[in-house]
Amino acid sequence: MLKRTTALVVVTIALVAGTSAAQRPAQKPPAKEPPPDYCPLPAGAWWKYKSTTDAGASSEFTIKVTGEEKLGDVGTTTVEVESVFPIKEWYSKGNGVVSWHQEAYLKNNQSAAFSPVRTLIKNPLAKGQTWSWKGKGVLNVDIDETATVIGVEDVVIGSGTFKAFRIDWTVMQGGTKVLKTYWYANWIGLVKSTTDSGSVKSTTELVDWSFRKR
Repeated sequence: MLKRTTALVVVTIALVAGTSAAQRPAQKPPAKEPPPDYCPLPAGAWWKYKSTTDAGASSEFTIKVTGEEKLGDVGTTTVEVESVFPIKEWYSKGNGVVSWHQEAYLKNNQSAAFSPVRTLIKNPLAKGQTWSWKGKGVLNVDIDETATVIGVEDVVIGSGTFKAFRIDWTVMQGGTKVLKTYWYANWIGLVKSTTDSGSVKSTTELVDWSFRKR
């Protein structure tokens, strides 16, 4: 009798445990981290920046993703720079490159379609990458530029601390040499830049962005 009772208890416990396990929701696998993207362009996104010259003059501007347009057979994402001199730009992403197709200054109706298509950055970025472009800009200005990815650096600015890839640019534009350094953070985009044209030096920093975790 004792053995039979013990057996019944064991069976009952097994049934309860089985039922409990069946009712327990299956655990979801951990979410996969999205692939690296150093130039995200989600619809409607914006980034706010502040620029300061070495003389102390400052200005602010906002970059917004405004839509999508076809340029011939190529689908592009349109971006507008809201500033004293508003600018519209056309980009596409694919094959490890963010391509810059066209630029228009909206106030004075001046534009340039880059031929060949201009490389904004490689995507994803990696230390040692380099690329060059030579062509015509707005007002038919000659541009010859070379970019080199230096590596990841800590960028400390007012809006936070970022691990960002540093890219050094050497640009000859209309006969003037311009040195530029850009820092791009994964899943955010451009967080800081410096420009040195000899006569003018400026620093631009990211102030806020629309998809920032609050």
